[in-house]
Amino acid sequence: MPEQKEGEDRVIVKITGVLVDLLVDLDPHTYKNFVVFENGKKVVYVAVLKAIYGMLKAALLWYQKFRKDLEGIEFVFNDYDPCVANRMRVGKQHTIRFHVDDIMASHVNPKVNDKFENWLNRKYGSVGEVKTTRGKIHEYLGMTFDFTCKGKLKVRMDDYVKNMIDDFSVKLKSTDVSLTPATNNLFEKEDKNKLDKKRAGEFHGVVAKVHPDFRSHTGAVMTWGDGAVQTISRRQKLNTRSSTEAELVGVDDVATHILWTKLFLEKQGYVIEKNILYQDNQSAILLETNGRKSAGQRSRALNVRYFFIVDQVEKGNVVVKHCPTDEM
Repeated sequence: MPEQKEGEDRVIVKITGVLVDLLVDLDPHTYKNFVVFENGKKVVYVAVLKAIYGMLKAALLWYQKFRKDLEGIEFVFNDYDPCVANRMRVGKQHTIRFHVDDIMASHVNPKVNDKFENWLNRKYGSVGEVKTTRGKIHEYLGMTFDFTCKGKLKVRMDDYVKNMIDDFSVKLKSTDVSLTPATNNLFEKEDKNKLDKKRAGEFHGVVAKVHPDFRSHTGAVMTWGDGAVQTISRRQKLNTRSSTEAELVGVDDVATHILWTKLFLEKQGYVIEKNILYQDNQSAILLETNGRKSAGQRSRALNVRYFFIVDQVEKGNVVVKHCPTDEM
């Protein structure tokens, strides 16, 4: 460890548990001789030589300064995302979104971005040169944004995932590929005869939707007409007595995402004409539109919180429509 200079502040971080084993495995030459035991547990003390992104106070101070600087040049922040801001330039909207020191700026006029780049370098260039990339394809936060098709944006992460796999310590062969986690005989019996559609659906319902504690699973996809912009897959936090109840709980799980997206886009200047929630369960749709008036004996005891979506339907913030399972 480098000797501490006079007047130098030093931050010491204590690392414990499996992280110690991980560090030793990754670089035994550097860390092995510094492992000590405290109360029977492995511990390594390290000095922080560079800034740590995870230090909340430093991150907050940076955000507050950057936000104040941006507001000083007429940017207005979106109320529903503190890292998205807009201003008007040459009659068109200039939008930026940022994560720490990674910024994506967009405007129909390239000269507006040129001026913004110059401002960034004047403001922060003394710390380090602000480097920019131009063109129709951008790498940003692990995602590839492709603007090559006029009027369309393609977002993908296949390059990021490939690089992650290539850097993985266990090397995968070209034959270690599967289009789905399911095996080829998922819906087959031992005699290799496929199950009929009804039984296959029942089997799928048990395998895909129910956990060992018999709680159902919420799955949802949000689209703006083509492709998925948000996906959700999570175990539900309570047991339900029917598939209809499970569907209602699932809608409550995703309701905040649906409403937040609408509010965020409206703050960005878009008019949301249709905010549609598609369901494949007709009984659930009745509960989501009529509330307890459509509750039967088996769903009377369901907590009122799961009828939150009813209020949103009445206010016109969302419309619930039926969509057959095969078309989802």
